[in-house]
Amino acid sequence: MISILYSHRLRALPFVDGDFVPGEANYSYSIVARRLYSALIHSGLPVHTVDFPGIYTTKLAVNRLRQRLAPNHQLFHMAVKPLDHIELMSGVPNVVHYAWEFDRITAQRTNRDPRTNQLSLLRQFDNIFVPCTFQRAVFRAAGLTKTVVVPTPIPVSDANDRQKENGVDGVARALKLAAFDFCARTNVLLDIGDLANSHKGRIFLIVLNPFDRRKNFRNLLCAAASVQTEATFLFKITLNASRDTIGTIISHFNIQSVKAKKARIYFIPSYIADDDMNRLMRVATFALSASSGEGQNLPLLEGMAHGQIPVAPRHTAMLDYVRSDIGCVVASHPVNAPPRSSYLGEAALRAYVSGQEDISLALADALNLSATDIEARSRACRTLVADQYSIEAVSQSLRSAFGSM
Repeated sequence: MISILYSHRLRALPFVDGDFVPGEANYSYSIVARRLYSALIHSGLPVHTVDFPGIYTTKLAVNRLRQRLAPNHQLFHMAVKPLDHIELMSGVPNVVHYAWEFDRITAQRTNRDPRTNQLSLLRQFDNIFVPCTFQRAVFRAAGLTKTVVVPTPIPVSDANDRQKENGVDGVARALKLAAFDFCARTNVLLDIGDLANSHKGRIFLIVLNPFDRRKNFRNLLCAAASVQTEATFLFKITLNASRDTIGTIISHFNIQSVKAKKARIYFIPSYIADDDMNRLMRVATFALSASSGEGQNLPLLEGMAHGQIPVAPRHTAMLDYVRSDIGCVVASHPVNAPPRSSYLGEAALRAYVSGQEDISLALADALNLSATDIEARSRACRTLVADQYSIEAVSQSLRSAFGSM
């Protein structure tokens, strides 16, 4: 029998919980950790959370833990954290779930911090779980042969939910969200039901932190503003509310002079409860992304799980699910990532850039799709996510991965 010792809590100080602040580094790890924990439970494998795996430094300590939690079981320690927060556990196999969006990892220090030698750190683990096939290839090319794909699970909605949401009497009519009308430069109460009825088939949802340089916010906004036909772009933005505002976004990205031709553009900066976010997801027709690199890109997959058609580039993690037959591919071009793109400092890393024109061409393709084509692609997106990323699919991947160790 197998039991999993699961560690996922970050620490700001010893024995003090670190906060996951929206818009800050490591925020997505809290989402990933919760979902992988649910997948482990769904898999039927016994799971026990361990807050401080590093304190078990001897076989005696581990054996006492085993007797208390899971006598006669083979224990595995699974860590879901940023690499520089992980503690190894003595006396049991250690597994890390780690997302990385670049085309190589470092094999030596890039500064005085020993954690910048990724290869040295990752070699300490018995197995490595990664969320996409691109990352598996990068890691195996670096000699990390015990790397397997275990993505973060994505909840999949029922097709009937989308039809009800977009019906004349759909519950979206009752959903109103505080938003910033970028075209009018004013705060509004956005009636999602009115949008769904007036712009059927022409609603794009973009979920991002604009200050995350990978997300390509300014080019996305300028491409949306240049659209020549009526369409609605909903930017659900994640911010650190104690520091960032709509005003800081406008000034930081120098978008004061950007004016939309025919599109309606809204920023939605406030927190949206899960149920309302799901309803918003079901109203949108397209999921728009132009990221320069992703370990998995949860917002894009979550949109596809609700039947949204991806308008996104095909590189890094998106190679696994963005295809021209089910989405609209945004062209991208390989470049050297800017210094300090990550904690690796000056390491030369590869990124993939999509310019405003690249995004505009893909938006034109999306807006030219027929209603029949939209419905067929929407079904195909939902099926793809259910087959590859549902909690059932990920649970099976976890059972297979631990069973083969």
